[in-house]
Amino acid sequence: MLGNFKAKLTRLNLYIDSINCVELLRQLCTGRSISEINELLRIECPRKVTEQFGATALVPNNLTYRPASYLLNRDAHDNRSLSSPHGAAGAISASITQLSKDALFLLNGEYSAALIIALVEQLNAETGLDFGAVDTTRFGDIELLVFPTLNDLEQNLLSIEWIDSPRALSVRFDPVQVSFLTNFSST
Repeated sequence: MLGNFKAKLTRLNLYIDSINCVELLRQLCTGRSISEINELLRIECPRKVTEQFGATALVPNNLTYRPASYLLNRDAHDNRSLSSPHGAAGAISASITQLSKDALFLLNGEYSAALIIALVEQLNAETGLDFGAVDTTRFGDIELLVFPTLNDLEQNLLSIEWIDSPRALSVRFDPVQVSFLTNFSST
C-alpha cells in the first residue's frame, strides 16, 4: 500500500525460440498487444497472465532505439556510465526505448514519490542495477543483451590473470560454446 493506492510490480519473463525473437520485437514495436502477438506467433501463455497483461502494448510513435554497443562489466573501474548487469562479464546491449519515460511514473495524472521510491528499491533488489543513479536511463526499456564471454550456465569463458614469472597478463578463452573455433589469428 502506497498512500491511497495499491501497486504491484510484476516481472514477466518470456522464453521463446530465437527464431521468433525478431518477429516478436517487430510486433511489439508496431503496437500490437501481448495477446495479439501470442496468437500470431502461437505462443502459449497461462490464462491468468493473459487476463492480467494481454492488453499491454507499446505506443509505436513513442519509441526510439538505442543501437548496439559494448558495455563493460559492472565491476570494471568506470562506475559512472551504463554497464553490463553482470559483475564479471561485459555485454553487447541494444534497446527499444520509450521517449516519454516520465509517463511511466504518472498515476491518475500525478507523480507519486512513494511509488517511484518503491519501484526503484524493488528493481534494484531484483536486478542488482542502480535505477536511482547510473541505470535510470534503463527505465521502461526492452533491453537486449548478449554476453559473449559467458556460457549458457552464466559461467565465464574468459579468464584474465597476472602471472608473476615472467610478469605478464594471461588471457584465456574457453571456446566450448564455439565448437568451430580452432584458433585466434594475430593479424
